[in-house]
Amino acid sequence: MSPKDLYLADVTPDPRGGVLGVVRWNETPKKTRTGVVRFDRDGDYDGLVWLDTDLNVTHAVEFSSSGNFLVVGNDEHWRTKVALFDFRGFVLNPAVLTYGDAVDASSKSAAEQVTPAMERAMREAGTIRMASAPDDSVYLLNVQRGRKILRVQSSGKVTEMKLAGPSQDTMPMELVVSPSYLYLGEALLEKGQTSGPLKRFLISVYDRDNGTLEASYETKTPLGGTFVAASPRDFYFVGTRVPPGGAVNFSLIRAQP
Repeated sequence: MSPKDLYLADVTPDPRGGVLGVVRWNETPKKTRTGVVRFDRDGDYDGLVWLDTDLNVTHAVEFSSSGNFLVVGNDEHWRTKVALFDFRGFVLNPAVLTYGDAVDASSKSAAEQVTPAMERAMREAGTIRMASAPDDSVYLLNVQRGRKILRVQSSGKVTEMKLAGPSQDTMPMELVVSPSYLYLGEALLEKGQTSGPLKRFLISVYDRDNGTLEASYETKTPLGGTFVAASPRDFYFVGTRVPPGGAVNFSLIRAQP
């Protein structure tokens, strides 16, 4: 296997300031392996852990102390599962959480297109957001199952914390956990909107321990759902601008609402 044979499915910060990536490798025409690749804070390659799973993994997060991994993906029956692995990639709990009913994987249409049930399963796995917390837990948000945080410990134990929020539909963009706060970035959707441009964003700041809403801010910055939080009132965003006939320009925007 060569690094060029890997393709990247997702990236997320790791607890030590580096980056984790979910990678896939088509070992054979019928077998795909999934791993977690690590880069240090300088961007240098820092190792690859193969996961002992057949899930189609969409996200992976590392626990801050134990080094275990919590992953999200769809199984062969198109159920969305959250699974727990140790630091070597061996499965500890294949189904910490399971969402959805089993779908016959052979029930594709005549045009070999996925069914609506498969599309829902892929959408659910893709929109789940996770973030590593300083207390060796992972916070998980699945808005399709209610506005609540599931706090998953490295042992696999799960506790629930409800969150206040807007009455309209949202699309989660980013989830960040600090020692004191939980930051949630969301796109605000118009009534009935399922696709199209995202124009309005909401950043909510919660108490990390009890889910109390501390502050919320609406922004129309084009990438407003993705941010770096310096404090509950100090945020950084990536700005974009496309001049006529020119290349895309990026800038760093600081906002103190």
